[in-house]
Formats: sequence, C-alpha cells, structure tokens
Amino acid sequence: LLAKKPLIAEAVELLKDVERAAAPLATGGADLEAKTGRRAAEAATLLECDPGQGPAAATEAAAGGAVVRSPEEALALKEEYRRMGFQGRHKAFQVTCLLTTAGFLFLQPFWSWLFNDYFGFAKTLCRTPAEEITCGSGEDYVEIARRLGRVDEHGHLVGCACENTVFGDWACAAGQSSFSVSYFISSAPGTGAMAAIAAWPIMDQWTHGSGFYAEGVHERHGDSPGLKAKLSFLLQVTQTLFQFFFGLFMFNTLCIMKTAHFIVVGLFILCLIAHFLVLAVAMGARTRVGKMIHVVTAIGTVSVVTGFLWPVGPSWLGQHAFWLGECIGLTCAFGIVPMISLTV
Repeated sequence: LLAKKPLIAEAVELLKDVERAAAPLATGGADLEAKTGRRAAEAATLLECDPGQGPAAATEAAAGGAVVRSPEEALALKEEYRRMGFQGRHKAFQVTCLLTTAGFLFLQPFWSWLFNDYFGFAKTLCRTPAEEITCGSGEDYVEIARRLGRVDEHGHLVGCACENTVFGDWACAAGQSSFSVSYFISSAPGTGAMAAIAAWPIMDQWTHGSGFYAEGVHERHGDSPGLKAKLSFLLQVTQTLFQFFFGLFMFNTLCIMKTAHFIVVGLFILCLIAHFLVLAVAMGARTRVGKMIHVVTAIGTVSVVTGFLWPVGPSWLGQHAFWLGECIGLTCAFGIVPMISLTV
C-alpha cells in the first residue's frame, strides 16, 4: 500500500477536483463538464472504482486491494480494449455466429431431410441396397425405403448408408446404434458444413480467449506477474491442443476411422474443458464471469456425459439422447466467449 501511495494521492486529488467542480456545473458550462468528466474517468481508471462515490470510496478501494495502474498503463489497456472491438456490432456478430452454430446442430435431422429427400439428393447419391442397411432402432430399412420412395432407376429399393449422402440419414441411424453429431456430418458435405460453421466461434475463442482476458481487461484477483504468464501460457496451449484434436475429429470421420474418431473426440473435449477452467481462473474464479464459465462448462460436460450414458433403445430419446447431449455441449462450448463479451 505504501508503494501505491503516490498514485492513491493523485487519484484522490482528481476526485476532489470533480467535487469542487460540481457546483459550477449546475449553472452550465459544457467545457467544464467535459473537463470534469475526463478527470473523473482518469481517477476511476487509476483505482477501478465508481468516480461518483468520492475520495473516501477511492481510498477504501485502494486499501482493499483494488488494482492500481499508472496513467500510461490505464490508457494502454483502454486502447487495447477498444482495439479488440467489444462494440455493439461485434457482440451482435458473436451472438449471430452462436445462433447459427446452434441452429445447425439442433436442426441436423431437418437438414438431412431437406437435402436428402426434399431436394432429392438421396435419389442420386443413395445407392446401397435397402436390405443391406440396419437401423439402430431395430426398424426394417426396407419398409423405410418403401415409405419414402427411395427407389433407383431400376426399381430397386435403396438406402443412404454412411457417407452416401449430404447428411447422415434422418430416417434411422443407418449402420449405427444411435444418432450423433458425428453421424450427421460423416459425409463430405456434412464435414465441410461443420468446418465452415464452427470456424467462426473457434476464431472468436482464439481472439478473445487465449490470454487477452488474463493479461489485460481483468486483473482483479491480484495475480503475480509470474502466475499471469503461466495462465496465459496454459490458455494458449489448451486452445492449440483443442484446435489440433478438433481438426483430427473432422478428418477421422465416424464411418471411415471409427476408433480413431472416438479417441480424438474425447481428447478435444478434455482439452476444451481444461481451457475453460483455466480461463475461469484467469478471469477470477470468484468473479461473476468466472462463476459463469464454471456453470456453463459444467452444463455442457454433464450433457455430453448424460447423453453418452443414456441407454440406447428404439424410442426417440433412446436414439437421440447422445446427439442431444453433444448439441448442448458444443453450444455451451461455443457460447462461453460471446457470453463473456456480453458480460464485460
């Protein structure tokens, strides 16, 4: 506290100037009001407190361990904050990307029906004899093909096996025990759609989640420089590992490399959980933002685990529980950074 005394005195004097200028403001004076506002902002930046609370509150904030910065540091952080683009338009873009990703995930059965049956791609792409396809629900695929009119040019009933169509067949989990996100995107167009849509929220994670919060905007938990450097390093490492294994997840599709697919999915989920836990610590585990990260991470993790453990059966939930858990988990993962942006 003694080391901070000069900055504390400067900030208190600035706030006293604000109080002395309050009376003339009642009679007008736009220039004086602007000057007073600037000095109040300078004092608030130095002590991170409400300038309207007066010098006493500023002194208490400093004594209570609030972060005290030099004017140069404060201006640098302001410029960094402005440069990173936390304005209304960027926040709207973040929310739009999140809603687009959630819509793509939760509406995958609809996209499958739309492209495969409504647009008719199943008639040209689905060439597997219907009697060779098994359904996770135990249904007879021959009856499904007959009901949906899936007949080739020779009059034979055909079905959409793995990788045969635009998105995995919505009519039943063809060749799988149940539906999953990986099942719907196992085809080339489906993988490309997932990569194109997920690129935006992942880019947001790189821009706003790999050290920026820990190093600049939120330093309220009083970390030492060494600890902050370690947190920044861990954020970047966990994000890099997630990106690497997520790329392998897109490459090792469910239908072609099933075992490798399950391994890399588990690894990218673990890396992402670790990333958000470190981010919560960097933001301040007991702050509102830190608690929010913990809660959303927990919801996403529990959803995936619940879907994985849900008994597979012929019912709708027995076939879709794991897919729903994945949709909720990925939406939570891609939604954390936009929620932080809307909170700060």
